[in-house]
Amino acid sequence: MRGVTLALLAGSLLALVADARAGVTIVQPTPGPEPQYTAPLQAAIDAAADGEILVLHGTWLSQFDGARVVVDGKGLTIVAAAGTAPAIASLKIRNVPAGSQVLVRGLEISDFSSALNQALYLSFTRVDDCAGGVWFEDCLVVGTAGAGFIFGESSPGFHGVSVRNSAAVEFVRCELTGGKGASEGGVGMGWHPAKDGGDAVNAVNSKVVFRDCLLTGGKSGASSTEPPLELAGDGLRILDGSALLSLCTLTGGEDTGATSDPGSGLVVEGTAAVALRETSAFTGPGSPPAPPIVAPPGAISTYTAPVRSIAVDSPLHEQEAGLLTVEAQPGDFVMIFTSLDGGYLSLPGRQGVLSLGAPLAGPFVLGGFPGSGPSWDIPFVAPPLVSPSMQGFVTLLQCVVFDGSSTLLEGTTSFVLLDSSLP
Repeated sequence: MRGVTLALLAGSLLALVADARAGVTIVQPTPGPEPQYTAPLQAAIDAAADGEILVLHGTWLSQFDGARVVVDGKGLTIVAAAGTAPAIASLKIRNVPAGSQVLVRGLEISDFSSALNQALYLSFTRVDDCAGGVWFEDCLVVGTAGAGFIFGESSPGFHGVSVRNSAAVEFVRCELTGGKGASEGGVGMGWHPAKDGGDAVNAVNSKVVFRDCLLTGGKSGASSTEPPLELAGDGLRILDGSALLSLCTLTGGEDTGATSDPGSGLVVEGTAAVALRETSAFTGPGSPPAPPIVAPPGAISTYTAPVRSIAVDSPLHEQEAGLLTVEAQPGDFVMIFTSLDGGYLSLPGRQGVLSLGAPLAGPFVLGGFPGSGPSWDIPFVAPPLVSPSMQGFVTLLQCVVFDGSSTLLEGTTSFVLLDSSLP
């Protein structure tokens, strides 16, 4: 019965948006000496229309120009094909307009490049000036390590993710790590000092949500110089803007040797407001110990209700079997809202953030949470696409729970449905 309910949910959504986000491009890596390049991915991004779905097959590596994967001025879905784990070296998302959405699911974004290539990036993964939503789900992001160069130059570790001036950025089940700072090295004119580690996430004037994520600051570079000159990175450093962290662990970076200081789990600066829900912050290993949280008075609020979440198999093809998993509490009444676009809205009296933009579809009622265990697995069969012209469909889902006394805004996930003829 629950599987029927979910199939009806997806079918109802498709009927509402039969002409939305129909284009799909299958992107295969091209063999090369390293051994593979990301150039076909960038070409597909450049050619894609707003809202198109790019399905990545194979294992991706990168080298120099191939490392520069950029989404500029449009919404896209970039998703790993089932059973694959694509890896790229960097990703920049910028200027996504209001009413558009970028979804990145199932990718590893980490460093495969040379020291020279590292120096060309201010951050390993960037989200800049986006009025539309940007979601990362089931992703691994590792910041670029700092490097030492000739003539006394060296670089700090780069942030795992840098977010600037963006309205709604969501991370779901992601592991985010800052890059290690360059260590002291060289002789004579080629000597270079040690540098700071990068933050796992560095956010400025933005609204960000983290759900079930691990954030770890980058290690500081090693040095023989006294007193301490370099710092390890922080788990999350946020200046202005706002953030929700739900079921997350934030850990500062480790100091390297006696001449550096460990990082903090969370650093709040300026007018930023941060809400924590079942979230822990820790100082990084090393001495002297750093405070786990650094924030001005009143900047941090705490939600006390236990976290609920949802996850769904994705991508799926038409008529393919899938599973929706709900993590909730006995006595919960569970509903799902959906939208084509992400958002960030704190509602008075509601623990959490509404991560969906207008217009909303729903509520689609799953009903009372059964049993006493935390996990509720709901099998379903993916519905057919409603129009022959549609090759794919993307929707964002958010769980909303009534726990008997209040309504709670809970976890999020994404669902990608593909035409049965596609690989």
